[in-house]
Amino acid sequence: MYDDIFMFVKLVEIGSFSGLSRKLDTTQATISRRIQSLETNLGVSLFHRNTRRLEVTDIGKQIYEKFRNQEAHLSSLIEETVHSSHGISGTLRVALPIAISRTIITPHLAKFLAAYPKVNLVTSFITGQIELVKDGFDLAVSIVLPKAQNNIVKLLHRFNIHLYASSAYINKYGNINSLAELGNNHILKMGILTPEGTIIKEVIAKNRITHEEQQISLNPRLSINNLLHAYEIAQSGEIIVAGWDSLLDPYMKSGEIIKILPEYSFGEIPCYLIRQSLETTALQSAFIDFIERCFDYYRADSYVNSELIL
Repeated sequence: MYDDIFMFVKLVEIGSFSGLSRKLDTTQATISRRIQSLETNLGVSLFHRNTRRLEVTDIGKQIYEKFRNQEAHLSSLIEETVHSSHGISGTLRVALPIAISRTIITPHLAKFLAAYPKVNLVTSFITGQIELVKDGFDLAVSIVLPKAQNNIVKLLHRFNIHLYASSAYINKYGNINSLAELGNNHILKMGILTPEGTIIKEVIAKNRITHEEQQISLNPRLSINNLLHAYEIAQSGEIIVAGWDSLLDPYMKSGEIIKILPEYSFGEIPCYLIRQSLETTALQSAFIDFIERCFDYYRADSYVNSELIL
């Protein structure tokens, strides 16, 4: 019966019999029979059958709330018992943000695998919103908050957005020395798309020295949803791009890219660690610790001078 309860929990989280059947690689009829069997054993109705969508009854909601973290808790206890003498093992499915991971997480993935030789990682690099259960992920790092309110979310870092131009741009048009100059409409500026596809046309420019803030209009003619391409766009020598320092650091060191108005930031991008519940398996805990170490390493600027130690 407990397996049926855990199936019921997954059904509530995914929201459809078809979605759960794809995730579990089974038929909708099998899931329906197991849910009906669970209802018979419990003597209650878990879903309203007179609606076109999946609607959980009040008693169903109570059962869901009491059991939604129990499967992870049991898995954690089993892993702690089994792996206490054999080491952490298994396959972990994780989602990572494309641009942020390139310099902060991806370079260290091999070190994680070396530290845990019995572990396999299945890694997807994603830009949009992530739903752990529906998308089949154990953990995620994302710049977008999840829809599921029962996910556990931790802020890892806030990236300050700055503006950059190529050396060719500066040689051709000259440097920009004030926010007023930046506001000139003849200057081509790159804009950022939100995860929902909205173009960010106005931003707050914050002076990190004086802490003064001023709203400015970007009026972008080119907007993108992935800042990983900022360098290539800047190399045209015609467009000012947005990004953050670690994304463009190698090109700034070589002199190819120059930060515009370096005393100002133009908004920020938050980055979150997302998991399904407070209860985590030993493998999940190890990867969470790895991710936090990656961001600590980044904040300390030690990526310039030393190696990340797990």
